[in-house]
Amino acid sequence: MRRRPIRPFRRPTRIRHNHIQQNPLLLEAHALFRAGDFGQAGLIYLDLAKQAEIHNLPITTDLFIRVAVCQIRLEKYDEATNTIVHAFEWLRSRKRYRKIGVIFDNFSRRLMNAEQKNIVLELDRWINDNISTNIRNSDTWTFQEPEPRNTDGLPAHCTSCGAPINPTGLKWFDGNVPICEYCDCIVEMKQVE
Repeated sequence: MRRRPIRPFRRPTRIRHNHIQQNPLLLEAHALFRAGDFGQAGLIYLDLAKQAEIHNLPITTDLFIRVAVCQIRLEKYDEATNTIVHAFEWLRSRKRYRKIGVIFDNFSRRLMNAEQKNIVLELDRWINDNISTNIRNSDTWTFQEPEPRNTDGLPAHCTSCGAPINPTGLKWFDGNVPICEYCDCIVEMKQVE
């Protein structure tokens, strides 16, 4: 009986999916937010944020910030302040100080436009009480304005999760590839002539 030649073990090829399966609740929350139902969207975002916090997922902060945005749109400023402070505490426990600074800058502008200076002062007081002066004066804290990127051809909504795209909130990979801030998928840009 003839023996078969020995063949090296071949690993099966991986099937690569271009589309990552999104949480249907997150997609529903994005749709409600776009439709203007901030109360229901905020509740879904809050549930997802609490689950993400339990599992220590990096999206936790972004979900709590979405909750705070919904609360600001509903003019529930005290609840929004508590939510932002909770997100700050979560980031501080993970030593993500730069993100605290970026969130504070964004929300201070948003709240100043809504004439809520007392909330900005309360957030600033929390930062002064809980973040050391050395960190606030270091390069870790300061946020440099990114160089302008070409945003021509960006769609209005993410091609993967359907979330609204804010050109200033996009993450950029390798300097020129936009990444959705909600689902971390590459945003397909349209060709511009």
